[in-house]
Amino acid sequence: MTKFFIRSLLSICLLFTVLNAEQNERNGGPYIGFGYGEASYNDDGYFSDVKDSRSASYNLYAGAYINRFLSVELGYMKSGDFSAVDLSSIQTSVNYSSITVNALVHYPVLDDSLDFYAKFGAGQSYVSLSNSDGAALVYGAGMSYRFNGTYALRIAYDMYKFAYDSDTRGRFNMNMQYVYAGIEVQF
Repeated sequence: MTKFFIRSLLSICLLFTVLNAEQNERNGGPYIGFGYGEASYNDDGYFSDVKDSRSASYNLYAGAYINRFLSVELGYMKSGDFSAVDLSSIQTSVNYSSITVNALVHYPVLDDSLDFYAKFGAGQSYVSLSNSDGAALVYGAGMSYRFNGTYALRIAYDMYKFAYDSDTRGRFNMNMQYVYAGIEVQF
């Protein structure tokens, strides 16, 4: 389902790019966006079984283009609940959220209508294991299609890496992979 979703959105973006190759240059300015997609959780063996390792998730972000090749962004990501079984065979649900600060390096093509980017950042994560929070690293890649000077459709993949230190079992290097489509508005 996810592969079909991504391929469909990519096809739509490429079609719009061919049909509408107008000048959409960004010379700076703020933007906001909302994304919705699917997150996949890797617990690094902390649970005896993760029954539902995929969950619908959403993100909000706001940023500013420094120029057409670089932007900075503040992001919030919230996953849905993941069903897991702990070592004592008790079923529990786990969710994840994070607030990050990111730098995005852009490569615009077709008169700035199509934009490929790479994302790198860090921030604060929260995992509902035992009300634990800590540092998170985020990196990702994506593309966006700019309909005009204001609106864009973003398709992206983000990876959130974070650690959980158990008092009795040691350190677990967990991650959250997030694939989403988003709508962005530039001011």
